Amino acid sequence: MKKSTLIGMALSLLLVFVAAKAAPAAPLDDWTQKSPAMKPSARLGHAMASVGGDQVLLFGGDDGTFTADETWVYDLSDDTWTLKSPATSPSARAFHAMASIGDDQVLLFGGYDASGRFDETWVYDLSDDTWTLKSPATSPSARDRHAMASIGGGQVVLFGGYDGAPNDETWVYDLSDNTWTQKSPATKPSARTASAMAFLGTGSSQVLLFGGVDASGRDDETWVYPALPGLSINDVSLDEGDAGVTSFEFTVSLDLPAGVGGVTFDIATADGTAQDDNPATEDNDYVPKLLLNQTIPAGSSTYTFGVTVNGDFTNEPDETFFVNVTNVTGAALVDGQGEGTITNDDVGASAPQMIQEAIDTVGSLPNSAFRNPSNRTPLRNKLREVQAKIARGTRCDLCQALSKLVHDVLPKMDGASPPPDWITGAAAEGLADQIRALIGQLQLEVAALGGCGGC
Repeated sequence: MKKSTLIGMALSLLLVFVAAKAAPAAPLDDWTQKSPAMKPSARLGHAMASVGGDQVLLFGGDDGTFTADETWVYDLSDDTWTLKSPATSPSARAFHAMASIGDDQVLLFGGYDASGRFDETWVYDLSDDTWTLKSPATSPSARDRHAMASIGGGQVVLFGGYDGAPNDETWVYDLSDNTWTQKSPATKPSARTASAMAFLGTGSSQVLLFGGVDASGRDDETWVYPALPGLSINDVSLDEGDAGVTSFEFTVSLDLPAGVGGVTFDIATADGTAQDDNPATEDNDYVPKLLLNQTIPAGSSTYTFGVTVNGDFTNEPDETFFVNVTNVTGAALVDGQGEGTITNDDVGASAPQMIQEAIDTVGSLPNSAFRNPSNRTPLRNKLREVQAKIARGTRCDLCQALSKLVHDVLPKMDGASPPPDWITGAAAEGLADQIRALIGQLQLEVAALGGCGGC
């Protein structure tokens, strides 16, 4: 074979390889037909809604010969349809609407069967496979072919439908108090049926509506309903500090500016692992706070809530408390609980704990440990002076406590110089070790506060 032929073949193979490497990946724009072993019968007019994770709830529908009252759950993770068996469920119906209203809950409203239209409000809970017929004091009229979508915070918006004629009403259902509220937007879509609505993403409280049929025929309009602004509160994490107080500033935020009348709410702290000294047997980690009827005025979107955290020298795990936003009006509650994390910034055993242990050691020693038992009281008094200065916690108080330990207390222990005159033997050696450990801890804490210069 000629050399030129070999070179040509090599170049051809190289071009094929380069072309294969350069070919773009197939676009992620395909439908995948799933093949579950069991599935609902062919039907139309059924409703579906997310019920948490990779699962979707299906209820009802019409297969051409009957309307169904079946409750099915599809799980994408294993491609299965499961026919559920709730003890109670809505009657057979079609052209109702459903929307997710919580992590594993779905709201169903309306629909029709051969006997007429429904005005029933049902909630399905996947966690215990139950349908619950709710009985709100007021609700939309009986209807079918309406549209519904979640707006977050346990609320669902409903628009339109057919109740004998196309309808243009906007309603909001709130699971927390089982209420339907008819809204009065100044601008809205025309009365229509068979439109579709969807939630515009986590953290938002807006819904998108498209299409439907009104008196003039089919619609191609796109509408966004602001509904209620979504309200949430952030988390805060800060060091507690060794003395004084630290303010944890929480921000209550709206994803849209507050509307006319503003947004009102109550806001209060609650214990987690951190405690608010109520009752008095608890730790005094932070100062409790409760404010009622707080307002984010129309056009604004934030509110600040400060919580006072008390500093200490105690070495302990990080601790948490909560700030809860409740009784919200004028907004959908997206995230109503902020978490405050008090991060530990103390090194080793705490100085207050160590000085108390030293005082307890002196109190527990037998008289034989003292050269003169009457020395017990003066020694404990010296240690209590140190304890009082540590308790005050200022930089100079800690420096004075450190100086007293180094120059007044420690030299009295056995093995120190000048010769001991309080305690003798192993007892003095043990207490001296405790005092040295306490001195080391105080040195760390004083250094963290900037040293003893100027004290």
